[in-house]
Amino acid sequence: GYHSVNVITVMYQCWKDLFELCKIDLLLSDYSPTANMVAKELGIRSITLGGGFFQPLDVKPMTNLFVIQGADAASERSLVMEDLVLENINTARGKHGWAPLPQLSKIFKGDKELVSGVSEFDHFRNVIPEGVTRDYIGIFRYGHNKKVEWPAGEKRIFIYSFFDPRFPLLFDWMDKNGYAIICRA
Repeated sequence: GYHSVNVITVMYQCWKDLFELCKIDLLLSDYSPTANMVAKELGIRSITLGGGFFQPLDVKPMTNLFVIQGADAASERSLVMEDLVLENINTARGKHGWAPLPQLSKIFKGDKELVSGVSEFDHFRNVIPEGVTRDYIGIFRYGHNKKVEWPAGEKRIFIYSFFDPRFPLLFDWMDKNGYAIICRA
């Protein structure tokens, strides 16, 4: 969807409307860059959760996976595409009165990043810049689904992610700690 300024502008508005309707306090998302950007602009805290591949490094230009495999630096074509996508994103941001992003990797960043897995399986482990750390939270065990009700008066968390069979463990923890959840998986 980032090939069109109009599509991005509409995606921003849809997320904005949904977040305002739900009155959420925190967004927990797995690879949802548009949701992350809108949450940040609305002052909603966000946590990104996902494997290393879906949590790219916060660098410009973005790390090219071919570089990780030992090839030369990012190709001219990938740099041009990165700049084009960033230009589209920033044009759409301007239509909403939001400041431009300095680099494309910012779309993936929440207030907190949690990398599911272990460092040995991180796609970017060999190219992480000096002084940069990533919070690895380990590998979840699988559980069973349970129905989650939206209790009134509690902190609300909206989760937008692909379904993950590990969610019940996360839901149990959130429930024990007084969080209310809406999950769109």
